[in-house]
Amino acid sequence: MRNNLIDFLRFVAFILMVIHHLFYFNSKSKFLPNSVELLGVISRTLFILLSGISLNYRKTNKKSKKVFLYGLIISVLSNVLINEKEMIFFGVLHFIGISSLILDNDIKKVILVLISSIIINNFTKNNITNNILQSIFSGRIIGRIPLDTFQILEWLPLFCIGVLLGIYIKENNINYNININKFVESVSKNSLELYMINIIISLIWYKLYVL
Repeated sequence: MRNNLIDFLRFVAFILMVIHHLFYFNSKSKFLPNSVELLGVISRTLFILLSGISLNYRKTNKKSKKVFLYGLIISVLSNVLINEKEMIFFGVLHFIGISSLILDNDIKKVILVLISSIIINNFTKNNITNNILQSIFSGRIIGRIPLDTFQILEWLPLFCIGVLLGIYIKENNINYNININKFVESVSKNSLELYMINIIISLIWYKLYVL
């Protein structure tokens, strides 16, 4: 059963992401206009929150594994098309896939992970390392400037909040009777595949016209 509110917000997040990518992958500078940066922040925040919320509507881990697999594909493509320094070794799909696999709708577990990740990240976020595995969790990595990175301890609290919101929304059957058309529903339903198309095109464009 689909939730129109979630579908609408996911559609908004996707559109904002596309707009942000139009600027981000078309610039030699990582410093974008504040308005564009804001769109990126809103998009990322919505995607992570909605991923946590959607966890409550999944019956199996099949989708989570698929998301992580797509993340690995992006890692390979970004390494081949761009370079090792800027490759996306742990981006948004890696993060969502892993988080969806390790968490469920057990409220006590989610709250424990939420609090623990905030505390641990507070002590490790300024660490400097050249170890990719360590940088996946927290800290700053030497010699790499990935085009996209979602460190686990930084973003996990937001994902947990999404899971808790999802529990509340599902238990109270919150939908707000939002009417959405087939296009919005289709974009939301196929947002993973559409994201893959967008990021592949963006990487190719970045390779051909920016590097």
